[in-house]
Amino acid sequence: MNRKNISIFTTVFLNKKKEKILKNKGINVILVKHNKNNQVLLKEVIKKLYEQKINNLFIEAGSDINSSLIKENLIDEIILCRSGRIFGNDGRSIVNNLNIKEIKNSKKFYFKDSFTLDEDIIENWGFKA
Repeated sequence: MNRKNISIFTTVFLNKKKEKILKNKGINVILVKHNKNNQVLLKEVIKKLYEQKINNLFIEAGSDINSSLIKENLIDEIILCRSGRIFGNDGRSIVNNLNIKEIKNSKKFYFKDSFTLDEDIIENWGFKA
């Protein structure tokens, strides 16, 4: 594994022992500003990536980060992987509460492409401003 290409964005609250271990493994630890909940400010991460001339980023995340990215208009494309399995209410959502009450205020994406991978469907959606 080429660890020189790995960057971890975190806040000043990172445990110094863990930070030292990561740096000793050749991992780039980048401190960024945080919000009132001590969470990384995603716009700061995007800014740091831009400074490193990184223009494309694939994020495989949970519903909290996905929601924040959508709320802050930091994505222009979604790659959605769907399977034929149903979990019901116990399943994990791809987004949390976006505080959108009316359809007219919803985030609009347009269909770009799709393909099947084994029994799954991979969909590509672009952001519609």
